[in-house]
Amino acid sequence: MPKDLTLPPTFPAYYDHRRGNYLIDSRHGWTQLSKEDLLLHMRSQGYDHNRANGELSLLEVELLKLQIHNKIDFSGSVAGHKKGIVTMGGSRVLVTQGYREIIPVRKPWPLFEQFLVNLFDRIDKAQKPIFYSWCQVYLRSLHANIFMPGQALVLAGPHKCGKSFLQNLLTHLFGGRSANPWPYMSGSTEFNSELCAAEHLQVEDPAVSKLSDRLDFSARIKQLTVNEIQPCHGKNRDIITIQPRFRLSISINDDSYNVRAVPPMDDSTADKFDIFRCAQNSVPCDSNDPEVREKFRLAIIDELAGFAWFLLNEWRIPVELQSGRFGVTHYHQPEILDEINSQSPEFDLLNLFDENPHCFFKDSRTPWTGSTKRLCSKFSDIGLDHEAQKLSKSERTVGLRMASLARKCPTRVHYKRTETSRYWIVYPANYDHSAVE
Repeated sequence: MPKDLTLPPTFPAYYDHRRGNYLIDSRHGWTQLSKEDLLLHMRSQGYDHNRANGELSLLEVELLKLQIHNKIDFSGSVAGHKKGIVTMGGSRVLVTQGYREIIPVRKPWPLFEQFLVNLFDRIDKAQKPIFYSWCQVYLRSLHANIFMPGQALVLAGPHKCGKSFLQNLLTHLFGGRSANPWPYMSGSTEFNSELCAAEHLQVEDPAVSKLSDRLDFSARIKQLTVNEIQPCHGKNRDIITIQPRFRLSISINDDSYNVRAVPPMDDSTADKFDIFRCAQNSVPCDSNDPEVREKFRLAIIDELAGFAWFLLNEWRIPVELQSGRFGVTHYHQPEILDEINSQSPEFDLLNLFDENPHCFFKDSRTPWTGSTKRLCSKFSDIGLDHEAQKLSKSERTVGLRMASLARKCPTRVHYKRTETSRYWIVYPANYDHSAVE
C-alpha cells in the first residue's frame, strides 16, 4: 500500500537539494550531514528501518518527506536576517545563524560622542547629523526586518585619524559581522557568498587609479547599495538570488592620489554616496600603552548600546535631510568633492581649454562657442597632446564630457539650443560674468 507523503516530516532536518546533503540543528548550531549520517541520527531517534512486505520502511518514508517538504535552495548566514526559513529572491533559504542584534540601553555614551565631535564637527558640523541619520535608517530597518537601501559611506581623512576605528565600531553596532568586498568589487574573484553573510561591508584603502577601474567600482557600489536582490555565488556552488541587508563603508586617505579611488560623481552616482572628511587625531585616547588602548576600545564598544537607544528613540531626522528613497539625503564634503571632480575625465577636458587658451579664446573676456563637431576639430589642432588627439576622434565622448561639465561647472560651460542650432559656450578661466551682466 502506497505511503502518504503529503504529511510533513516529524524529524527536524532540512534537505539542501543543490548540495545533496542534510542539515540538523545540534547544540553547536546547524550541522551538515550526508544521507548516511542522517539515517544514523534518525535510527537513534527510533525511526524503524525494517521493511514489511517489501514496502518502504518508516525511516525511508520520513526521508522522502524531508526531501519533499523540507527542501531548501541555500543554507547559511544572510545579512540582516534572523535564524529560520525565509523565502527570498525566489529561493527557499535556511538562515543558519542570525546577526547579533544590539540591545538599546538608555545610558550616556560620552566617549563615542566626543569621538564623533572630534572626527566630524572640526571639519563641518553638517556631517554628524547626516551620520546619525544614516545609522538610524539602517538600525530601524534591521529591527523592523525590512529592506532599506542606503548610501555607501566614504570616510576620507589623514592617516590614523580614526576612520578605520569608526568602521570597526559600526561593525559592532550593526550586528558584529563584517566582510571585505574589495576582491569581489575589483573583479579579482567572482565569489561573494561571504559578503551576503555580513551586515557591514568594510573597504579600506581600495587600490583604484585608472578611470575604467573607478567606473567598474562605481557600478559595483550601486549594485550593493540599491539592489534588494543580490546574486550569491559560493565556491563550488550554484549562483542563487537572495536578499541580504547590509551597509557599505569605505575609508581612504584624503590626499589627491587616494581620493581618486572614489568614482566620479554624476547624476546616476551622486545620491548613492555619503562622503565625509575626517579630522586628524580624533580618537580621544592618545596613549601608546596597548592595555590602555584596549580598555578604551572596550569602553567605547560598551557605549554603543546607549548610542543605539539614542538613534532609535531620540534622534529625529531633520526635515531638510529627509529622503524618500534612502531615508536621509546624501552629503558630499565640498573639499573632498572638489578633489574627486579634479580626478574626473570631464575635468581633463576642461584642462585642455585652460592649457591651450590661444586655441579657443581671443582674450579673457571672449568665450568660445561652437558645436561638438567643431570642438573635436579644434582638439585636432592642439599639436601633440595625446588626450586632445584622442578626443578629436570621438564626438560622442566629447559631447558626454561637455554635458557633465555643464552640470558641474555652469560658470565655465553652457549648452545652448535653438530651433536651428545646438552649440556650446565655454568661458575662459578668469571670465568675469558680473561685468557682462
